[in-house]
Amino acid sequence: QPVAELRNGRRVLEVVITDGSAAVALKWFRGLQHFAERIRPGQRLLVAGDVRRYRYAKEVYHPDVEGLAGEEPGGSLARDRF
Repeated sequence: QPVAELRNGRRVLEVVITDGSAAVALKWFRGLQHFAERIRPGQRLLVAGDVRRYRYAKEVYHPDVEGLAGEEPGGSLARDRF
């Protein structure tokens, strides 16, 4: 399940993406359902955001995400802001 509850009671959606050489965790604290319904395993994505390190892992909080042509019929996944 990609949506987890944190110790403080907040919920977070975490999606791990890879290009085959490295992995980055994408995390959302708002709009969980919006992104959970639109991002699918194996889908090719264009992602933009600030990469940060947390406990030896790379993370991006609230990234801009778009499905690449032919991957997501709806086009941009992140145009609706929450």
